[in-house]
Amino acid sequence: MAELRYPRPFGWGRGHAAGEFLESERWQILEEREGYLLLEAHLPPHVLNPAGQLFGGFTGAYIDYVALRTCWAGREDRRGGWLSTVTMQIHYLEPVLPPRVRLRSALVTQRRRTYLVETRIEDLDGRVLVHATTSLLEGTRGRPGGDGAGDLRSGDGGGAS
Repeated sequence: MAELRYPRPFGWGRGHAAGEFLESERWQILEEREGYLLLEAHLPPHVLNPAGQLFGGFTGAYIDYVALRTCWAGREDRRGGWLSTVTMQIHYLEPVLPPRVRLRSALVTQRRRTYLVETRIEDLDGRVLVHATTSLLEGTRGRPGGDGAGDLRSGDGGGAS
């Protein structure tokens, strides 16, 4: 495998509605290893509130999008599945201001098909502006009779084991 150089483009924006809305194709990966991402992202004008800050409702889109990618960070295999966000808790500590921020995200734990991810939005000086935790459930595509996230009625929902 070729050595990756940083920074490099995030490259996950086209074809995903959230990624296109957040213009993630313009983001840069500063560091990536298994279960960890450090990104630098811009804040496009359409995600700002009238005071010129990141609109609180769009903060979750950044957190969710980065948490999903963090689960696969540094891994060549994706186990053939996809991820669905189950819970997200966001703590707004300070206003998030343009033009650029850092998104630091780490996989806290994975048990069977459940992932817990911690994500921070920081200013370029490293001050934490937003802190969030997200739980995600890995599903499989094409499972007969299922919705892709496992049959929760049978207890096969991927919880902690």
